[in-house]
Amino acid sequence: MYFFSRNFRRSAILIEMQNDSNILERIGVTLKRLRREKKLTQKVLSEMCQVNRRFISQVEHGARNVSVLTLCQIVNALGKDLATFIKEIDGNLQK
Repeated sequence: MYFFSRNFRRSAILIEMQNDSNILERIGVTLKRLRREKKLTQKVLSEMCQVNRRFISQVEHGARNVSVLTLCQIVNALGKDLATFIKEIDGNLQK
């Protein structure tokens, strides 16, 4: 029984990690779409948010986790509020 529950927990952790990766990818895709709609380069956006251009690139590719404060800065620089952005992400996760 212990062996089963131990394997079950590992599987649950792997599933949770995959979902986290999917969320990061969706955040990145949405940020990239919004940035392109505003006709901004990664460099200009990074300067507006006072972060490194490489950081913006990594976030857009889902390769970097982003804090809520930094996400808020980026989203605000793109002309959205965080609540609206989260709703867009939530809508994208349903697909």
